[in-house]
Amino acid sequence: MFAVKDNVEYSIEEIEKKKFIEDGYDIYDENGKKIAEGANKKVSAKQYSDLKKEYDNLNKTISEKEAEIAELNKKLAEKDDEVKKIKEDSKKAKKDSKKEETDENN
Repeated sequence: MFAVKDNVEYSIEEIEKKKFIEDGYDIYDENGKKIAEGANKKVSAKQYSDLKKEYDNLNKTISEKEAEIAELNKKLAEKDDEVKKIKEDSKKAKKDSKKEETDENN
């Protein structure tokens, strides 16, 4: 079996396991499966795993929302262009109307 902490790995015997666990080493079997967690850790492996999963889900949600925002901004820009064209057409129509009135009065 192996005791692992940070970047240090020791090959250990069963009788050494307890001491390494107390010193904060995680213990793995020959197949690489964690069989014991080192003591005195600030965050347990389960908490870390749960937080990592939540973090990944939140990042996925952020990416989805950013794509949604980009699409909405694109639609907004299209609507702004439509409003601008309508305003220009309205000004032109008013100008043409005033010109016709002036021509009729002359």
